[in-house]
Amino acid sequence: ATAYMALQQYDNAEAALLKAIALDDARPLPHLRLSEVYEKQNRLADALVAAERALERDPTGQAGLNAEQVRQRIARLRQRLASSSANQSLPH
Repeated sequence: ATAYMALQQYDNAEAALLKAIALDDARPLPHLRLSEVYEKQNRLADALVAAERALERDPTGQAGLNAEQVRQRIARLRQRLASSSANQSLPH
């Protein structure tokens, strides 16, 4: 998935990460990487859900996740979603 992301092949990265999650849903890192892929694709709601799932699997960072950075990512995604929703409701 990392190589696909570097090549900006986000559909392939997504497929690889979804396969990794299907094999072991408890690992937080594939969920976090999936969040990054979704954000690159401007799929902010999906990115938020994936980031939240990553944090749920490692809320204290004991499995190697930087929990504080993930919390910041979640806050940023929520803010971006709120602003994009506000922009969509404005008259054109």
